[in-house]
Amino acid sequence: SDVRQPQQQQQQQQDSSSTSMIAQLVHGMHDLQQQRRWQQLQQQLKSQAASSDVLQQQLEAQRSLQTVQVLVDQGRYSEVEDLLEDLQPGLLQEYPVVGFDIKRLQFVKLIQSNELPAALQLARTQLTPLADKHPELLPSLKSAMALLLPGQPSSSSSSSSS
Repeated sequence: SDVRQPQQQQQQQQDSSSTSMIAQLVHGMHDLQQQRRWQQLQQQLKSQAASSDVLQQQLEAQRSLQTVQVLVDQGRYSEVEDLLEDLQPGLLQEYPVVGFDIKRLQFVKLIQSNELPAALQLARTQLTPLADKHPELLPSLKSAMALLLPGQPSSSSSSSSS
């Protein structure tokens, strides 16, 4: 019986040691699961933040486009150009057709308002130099200049046939 007691104590120590190791493993696995959950949560938050940033950028772009539309409707063309340049510096140089279209809108409005000298001045000082510098704009310049011909629909002077 005396021999069994040390063996039992040794067995109990091993069992206790095994139980302790198992408890540590379980605790470690629990910690690992929590760490993984935390990492997943961080990734989800980063993803949501990125989505939120994209959404915010889209909303800002939409507001900017609305502002551009209002400025165009009000005939404030230089402010349109300034706003576009503020939003994306170099845009008008990189895409001359954008600047040309703004000037062409101004040209059409001047014709519609029967402000022909101002329209001709705009064509001579701004539209033509842009088209000379960027030949791909020549067809648009020609169609804009055609508005000066009598009987064109965008001209406010209506000609009546007898």
